[in-house]
Amino acid sequence: MPVAATPLAAIVMIDTIKEYYEATGKKVGFKPAGGMKVPDDALTYYYLVKNILGEQWLNPNLFRVGTSRLAGLILEQINKC
Repeated sequence: MPVAATPLAAIVMIDTIKEYYEATGKKVGFKPAGGMKVPDDALTYYYLVKNILGEQWLNPNLFRVGTSRLAGLILEQINKC
């Protein structure tokens, strides 16, 4: 079975993005894809980006979650609130 996004792989990629930004001043986006089945999976990547890169990366130009099947689940949870 192919491996999709994992938190450990994400940490490596996000750390690399941070190093690149510190070296060049250029912001590169991050989009984890695959392997996310529940909203908490997406939140894991949100918190990794926020804690490693900072809130400035939490916008659609620099951070997107590559899964469409979670949209319905997230809307369900929002509507319950």
